Amino acid sequence: MSIVQWIIRYFTELRNLFNEWFVRDTSRKVKSGYHQRALNGDYTGAFAPYGYPKDEQNKHKLVPDGNVAFSFYSRKLQCEQ
Repeated sequence: MSIVQWIIRYFTELRNLFNEWFVRDTSRKVKSGYHQRALNGDYTGAFAPYGYPKDEQNKHKLVPDGNVAFSFYSRKLQCEQ
């Protein structure tokens, strides 16, 4: 093995190691951000569940829609009888 091949081989391994560290560090930061939002009471999902539209001023808050909740539970009560 020539010196050039040796340098290329070990440089590639070192570069791969740094890339792996970067990916793990980024993943840890993203998970930490989502965890902190959840602790603050913010909604972290992409789409709001049925009957809970997102707030106009803050997209991380859900506002319950009273009309939908009433109609949903009244239908459920009718089905149970």
